[in-house]
Amino acid sequence: MSCIHIHDDDNIAIVVDDISSGAQVNYQTSSVVAVTDVPRFNKIALEDIPEGAKVRRYGLPIGVASRDILQGEFVHVHNLRSAWIPTYTREQDSQNVPEGAPHAE
Repeated sequence: MSCIHIHDDDNIAIVVDDISSGAQVNYQTSSVVAVTDVPRFNKIALEDIPEGAKVRRYGLPIGVASRDILQGEFVHVHNLRSAWIPTYTREQDSQNVPEGAPHAE
């Protein structure tokens, strides 16, 4: 079984087939053993990721571990949360529209 590991800093990879727990998943010159089933085209942890740590894909953070994630574990919404923090709300934005400018109500 293989996966797509995009960037050297990534701590996850994308599996190209359905993976069963116990299967060896190869990437670059390394491998990881799946500790859970991982559906095709989903993420697998390439290392232990502690709760609160950034989950990286494409060399960039895509979220934060909402709990400890084990190496070889399926990574998805059950153990990953967004780190996005809104800088303003829609209501605040609508207050800053210049007078006479078209905007949605």
